[in-house]
Amino acid sequence: MRIKILCILVLACVCAEAALRPAVLTPGVSAGPIVLGGRIDQMLKQYPDSYERVRHSEPKKVFGDIFQISPKQDILFDEIYYYAGTAVFCREKLIVAVLITYKTALLSINGSSLSLSRSIDYILILLGNKGLSVFKENGNTLYLHDTGTALFDDKSDGVIDMAGVFLPYK
Repeated sequence: MRIKILCILVLACVCAEAALRPAVLTPGVSAGPIVLGGRIDQMLKQYPDSYERVRHSEPKKVFGDIFQISPKQDILFDEIYYYAGTAVFCREKLIVAVLITYKTALLSINGSSLSLSRSIDYILILLGNKGLSVFKENGNTLYLHDTGTALFDDKSDGVIDMAGVFLPYK
């Protein structure tokens, strides 16, 4: 399933002409113009073209069902909107998470903006260990921070290959 989503994101990145490309990820708050907790219909009014939608009849889990890991808490969703390099996850028409596959975005941490092209270690130092969960599987690593940050390191080579923000755990 993860491979399927990544292939769709790469295909969307190559084929789509979407203007939606979040430049700054703010954990627990937003991904550029995409506000976590906001309504998807508002975003679709701003960015009506160049997306694919996948709808599920029953809620799925972002980390459990897509990435086959079991964090202490997960994010439920019933729709995904794919733009070029961006996946927007919704639950009952509310935006609950955003994942991106490009490295030109910045991650805003404690008032500082860091390039996602920086090493994973540097970003983890700024995020801190408190609230950090690390999942390793098949040579890949996923870092989840309870502030609402997800960092994906394929091949565990210290490079961020995908990043995301989500509503923080309550």
